[in-house]
Amino acid sequence: MADEIRTAPPMTETAPAHRDLVCRAGLVSAGAVVILASLGLSGGLIGLRLVDAARPELVPMAPSTAIVFLVLGGMVLLRSAAGPMVPGPRASSAVLLLLGAVVLLNLVGRLLGLDAGLLDLFFRQVSAWAGVSHTRMSPAAALLLLLSVAASWPLSWRRGGRPAPLPGLLRFAGLLGAAVALLGSVFLLGYVFGMPLLYHASVVPMARSTALAFLCLGAALVSEAGQELLPLRMFSGPATQANLLRAFVPLVVLLSLAHSLVLGLAGPRFGEGNALLVAGIAVTYAVSVGLMVLAVASRVGRSLELAEARRSEVEARVRAALREKTVLLKEIHHRVKNNMQLVSSLFSLQAEYVVDARDRTLFEESRERIQSMALVHEQLYASADLASVDMRDYVRRLAEQLTRGLVPAARLAYALEEVCLPVTQCVPFGMALNELLLNILKHAVVPARGLELRLALRVEGRENVLEVEDNGPGLPPGFSLEGPSTFGLVLLASLAQQLRGSLAAEDTGRGSRFTLRFAVERVECPDPGAP
Repeated sequence: MADEIRTAPPMTETAPAHRDLVCRAGLVSAGAVVILASLGLSGGLIGLRLVDAARPELVPMAPSTAIVFLVLGGMVLLRSAAGPMVPGPRASSAVLLLLGAVVLLNLVGRLLGLDAGLLDLFFRQVSAWAGVSHTRMSPAAALLLLLSVAASWPLSWRRGGRPAPLPGLLRFAGLLGAAVALLGSVFLLGYVFGMPLLYHASVVPMARSTALAFLCLGAALVSEAGQELLPLRMFSGPATQANLLRAFVPLVVLLSLAHSLVLGLAGPRFGEGNALLVAGIAVTYAVSVGLMVLAVASRVGRSLELAEARRSEVEARVRAALREKTVLLKEIHHRVKNNMQLVSSLFSLQAEYVVDARDRTLFEESRERIQSMALVHEQLYASADLASVDMRDYVRRLAEQLTRGLVPAARLAYALEEVCLPVTQCVPFGMALNELLLNILKHAVVPARGLELRLALRVEGRENVLEVEDNGPGLPPGFSLEGPSTFGLVLLASLAQQLRGSLAAEDTGRGSRFTLRFAVERVECPDPGAP
């Protein structure tokens, strides 16, 4: 039964299909970056626009940008494919740091109006030698390339299985990749809607193919970061939040793009304030959102039903295992009690063949000690939770068992509060009480007036307190628990130490009082009405 519980499937487990889909998306995105960079670099060197529009007012991808894309996309592609040609983390880190330094130098040079970009200087010479026009790297492209290098650097160390010099940067790798993809999509949408960015500024604008390459590179970096890191972590797993995000984020993006396209295409023809156009957009929004809400509600409902079914199944297994363990523990305590009763009976039979009265007394005392331990296991067998015992009934039963047969009959008085002890304290407590009662029966019984016993059990602060008081002749002169002692007192001291407590004795003038104090261990008392 326990093995069945351990092998039960976890309730929150990332589907392998989702993980494979993310890996494939990363490979496709990295491959698209390599293809775009190769076409951009080839077109820049031969003077043809292989991936950009032939309109002269639009800039093509700069060869310096293409070569950086080729390196970054190739590294992501190799790491995602996990092939034998993947460079080590130190080599990858050196290449990325060199690449970042070159791009940073190019960016600073453009911002300061200097020709400090090594890549641009190199490709300018190549273009002049080939007799084609030269396109410089856009500062916006340089900035996004730096973000891409910052995202790729910790991922290269993680792929190598070694700790990165700055391990905290790994948490932001996916977010940096998402920022690259988002900014690339902003520039790309400018081309889609016929309003490309930065064309009326004093800086070099970003080419359409460059924006598309940034979108693909950012997606590849996010996919490589995986579902363990943000932002994919928010969309992963069967949680309700992940289901909602997976449904509504793409919906909001598609509706926003559709709204812009409809206004851009139909607005000039029908007028931006046309009632039919506005009503159509509103109805489309309402229907799309309603259908998505229905789909998400159905999916979340199925997930909740599945989770509830799994929870009920696991709970039933746990309850069955608990019942089985309860039966086993009860059987163990029952067998231990029976074995101790057998040993006690053997001591009783053996005592009948002992001639010396003192030796017979030793046999009887040993039998009583075994009986006190057997009584503990009998109480545990009858207890509801098997973890603790209410000692009030135990104190009464042990006192009545030991004083049974006295003439005249012993008069017992109790002041017992609810004190529940764990299994680890039950046996030493029972043996200590047994020794105190045996000591009283041996030294405090005066036949002329009979035995009076008062037993008190209570909790004082963080201590349990047991008091046993008699009406005997009291303690002998010079009595001390630390002085020369009998076997019973030595055993009492050992039991008190085992309970992490202390034992004290005092003369009350009408007899003696022994007080045992020991630490409280918080346990739940068994419910008397429990089966």
